[in-house]
Amino acid sequence: MAQRADIERYRENWQDEVDSTAEYRAMSESESDPKIAKVYSNLARMEEAHIAFWEDRLRTAGEMVRPRRPSWRSRVVAWIARRLGPDAVLSTIAAKEAADRNVYVKQPETSGTRMSAKEQWHTRVLGQLLRTQPRGLSGRQFFSASGPNGRAKFANRDFGRELPITFRKVVFSATTHLQMRPLVRAIQ
Repeated sequence: MAQRADIERYRENWQDEVDSTAEYRAMSESESDPKIAKVYSNLARMEEAHIAFWEDRLRTAGEMVRPRRPSWRSRVVAWIARRLGPDAVLSTIAAKEAADRNVYVKQPETSGTRMSAKEQWHTRVLGQLLRTQPRGLSGRQFFSASGPNGRAKFANRDFGRELPITFRKVVFSATTHLQMRPLVRAIQ
């Protein structure tokens, strides 16, 4: 029987996979290049398999599996991807995957599976997309979720400066330029 700490870890892993799936689906739906849209779709399919894995672990531990619902943060990222295109969130998603690429290495439930290798592959694929996609925000700006303590980094590659900001500030800033109501409706 799984310990309470294991069950909480299963739930956290499950939610991370639900969030990633929603983000990749949004990126796939809004990508204009069919080949790149297929890459995002394939990433989402892999994450779906990971969701099923953690749902099985939760059921085996005697826990109820909640309906799949992306977190608030993930719904905002997906909304931005749909509204502004996948390039607007690519560096954020890539940074998140890079930070989580080894999350399954030391988890005993994933030994004997390819989950860890797939997470590392996601990092490589998204890194390649970052290096090869000429599109993006004007001024070659990027937003990254790789900062410490849940802080983000916003940088302008042309000047090489990084300014630490919180994700909340980015959302607030985005809503001043876009209408507030569509954002609130989109993330509910």
